[in-house]
Formats: sequence, C-alpha cells, structure tokens
Amino acid sequence: MTKAILDYTKGLLSHAEFEAELYQHPELWDELQALIPEDAAEPDCRLWNYFPNRKLLETNHFRVKQSLLVFGFRGVMAHALVSALVRYWDPSIETKAPMEKSEASFLEKAGLDCIGGPEAEAYLRELLEQDAGCSLQVKKQHIREAFHLQPRKRPRWIQEPEWPFRNGKPLCFISQHRDGDLYEYLFSDPDTGEQVTVTQLA
Repeated sequence: MTKAILDYTKGLLSHAEFEAELYQHPELWDELQALIPEDAAEPDCRLWNYFPNRKLLETNHFRVKQSLLVFGFRGVMAHALVSALVRYWDPSIETKAPMEKSEASFLEKAGLDCIGGPEAEAYLRELLEQDAGCSLQVKKQHIREAFHLQPRKRPRWIQEPEWPFRNGKPLCFISQHRDGDLYEYLFSDPDTGEQVTVTQLA
C-alpha cells in the first residue's frame, strides 16, 4: 500500500497534504479504488463495520473518487473512507485523525501557541480527537486544563516550543529566566513536584 495512503490513515498527513498528493499522483485514486471489496454492494460486507455511510458509496456506484469529490474534497469524510478501506484489509493498522498543519494556526487562534514539541503534538491530537465536534471554547478549556495553564502565565519561547512531559502527561510551567543568550524555562510535575528545566539559546 502506498506510503501516502498509510500516512494519511495514521494521521501523519494533513487533509490538505493528502488532497495535494491525490492531485500530484492521480494513480492514488486507482489504488484507493482497488481497495473497494468485491462484496461492497452486500449489506453484510465487513467494510460497513468501519464506514457506516454506505449510502455515499452506493449513490456514486462505489467509485471512491466520485464519492469524495461530489461536494468538493471534504477532509473528514475522506479520512473516514480511506481509513475504512485500509482497515478492511488490515484491521491491525491504527488510524488517527490528521493533526492539520494548520494546528499552529489553531493554537495561535486559541491563544495557545506556547504549546508545542513532538510529545505535545501527539498529545494534542488525541485531545482534539476526543473533543471532535466541540466548540473552540470547550477545546481551549480542555487544553488549558491538560497543560495546567494559568492566566497570563505562559512560557515565551525564544525558539520553537518544547513543552516537557513526564509519563505521557504535560508538566506545569512555573517560570522562565534569562542569563545573557541563555533562556531557562522551569516546569514541575503536578503529581510528584519534580522540576524540569528546558534551556534554549537566543
């Protein structure tokens, strides 16, 4: 299976990036079409365990491209169908909703762009998946709580954000200090009180 399809299924490509892949490599449509099971027209086809919107495919004669472009490319629907097709053939593959490359825009819009780093991105993906369908305000509140954010108390990173974690959970920001070109960001573990310092150079 093509890497682009697998990466999209696993949430490693954004909706926009996968749409671009489809236009740059139209043969991907043929590969997706080949994943449609032969018994897709049957009500008890196993595909419907993964993709309940059977009517979408039926209406478009089980053609993947037509189904996904009938109302213009819609990322959420595309990911749901592509993931279902991939999991039909390999149920062991773990699927995740893409964290949009506009994630930074979302965090900036929410006033939370102090959050970042590899672990933070993975953690945010899961958090936003759980909050799918919630309002921006609710998402912001849940993120603030998860990262122990206090009003007007945020790290002002001199480089890219590097929010530290312990045991899969975000630490709590305490303070930051500057010594010449060296910036130190102090965090603590809310459960143990352990303190961690992140350093960055200007």
